Amino acid sequence: MKKLRGFSAKVLTMMLAIILLFPAADFTSDAATCQSRIEIGTYKGKGFYQYAFEITGPIEVKLDSEDDYITNIRTSSPALKASLVNSQYYFRNLIGLFTKTPGNYTVSFDIYGGNNVKKQTKRVKVKVYNIAAEKKIIKDVKYAGKSIYGNDKYNYINIPKKGTLKVTINKGFKLKKIQVGRVSAGDRKIKFKNFKNGGKVTLSTLGEKRVNDTSYYTRVSQDMYAVTYVDVYAYDKKNKKLRKDTAYIYKLTNWIN
Repeated sequence: MKKLRGFSAKVLTMMLAIILLFPAADFTSDAATCQSRIEIGTYKGKGFYQYAFEITGPIEVKLDSEDDYITNIRTSSPALKASLVNSQYYFRNLIGLFTKTPGNYTVSFDIYGGNNVKKQTKRVKVKVYNIAAEKKIIKDVKYAGKSIYGNDKYNYINIPKKGTLKVTINKGFKLKKIQVGRVSAGDRKIKFKNFKNGGKVTLSTLGEKRVNDTSYYTRVSQDMYAVTYVDVYAYDKKNKKLRKDTAYIYKLTNWIN
């Protein structure tokens, strides 16, 4: 038994030595989570670009550790450009995309650990469509008896606080739901609620508040008008997918703390 115990100790020592020879990255689990496929749109050949200061991006990657990083970003075609525009920003890593050519692409990138050892490769399928070629969902939106959809002459000041809201959609779509978004008085953020088409709605009276707080100053900004968002979700029968369109109702408002 003593010999067996001695042999076991030697085996254990050898196993520990082998483990120490290999980096810990070889034993790690998945290093990142992100979408497996996305859709983005181009408009009249102007392309699509994700700006660095935006919080959301077409490809959002959450890494396993703050020491991990993304590198070797590549695409399946020169027509699609991709680059890292935000790294570890609010725990999101954002990859921006630019293209003028609709089609199907693949974006690949590598994840490396803090010890500069490769942990995994991610691939995201990207479908690019022409926004201008897609038929609009909304045909008209009437609020308080007046058409507001595409009507820039609607009076911001005299528009009533309450009124009936009726959404009409174009042929080829099946209406799924309508949501109305207003700025809440509590946290001054936009909150959406389901809305029954043809019902009455109370417009938002608050502008969304934005606070820029630094070690030197605190700056609070708010628009002079309140926006009520009308999100229309409908099934596109031709393209066989769910889509969303948005109408906006503006009302001039005062600064409210």
